[in-house]
Formats: sequence, C-alpha cells, structure tokens
Amino acid sequence: MFYSNTVFKLAHSSMSASTITGIVGVVNFLATFGGMALLGVAGRKPILLYTTAALAVVNGVVGYALF
Repeated sequence: MFYSNTVFKLAHSSMSASTITGIVGVVNFLATFGGMALLGVAGRKPILLYTTAALAVVNGVVGYALF
C-alpha cells in the first residue's frame, strides 16, 4: 500500500490514484474477515495444502507461458 498511489498514477487510469488506493484498502480489509471465517471453518492445514497446490499450478502455467 505504500507505493500504490505511485503505481496507479503511472497506470494512467481514468480514476484518481487515491480513489483506487482506497478501494484496494477496503477490499483488503473485507477480505481479511472472509479469510478468518474460512480459516475457522476449514482449518489451517487444508487451506495450506490447497493454496500450495494452486500456487504450484499457477507457477507452472506462468513458467510455461514465459518459456
């Protein structure tokens, strides 16, 4: 969040950089509660295993696309 204003200014969006940064902050704040709820329901180990597998797949796809 520290450099988000600079990044969004460089992106030349139709919205102001401060507005986009605010939206990103609100989404981040709300997603925290969703993550906490999911953690309480599913538990840490299954979430860790699923996200590890998803990251491996995504890294493989990006690696394949860039090779």
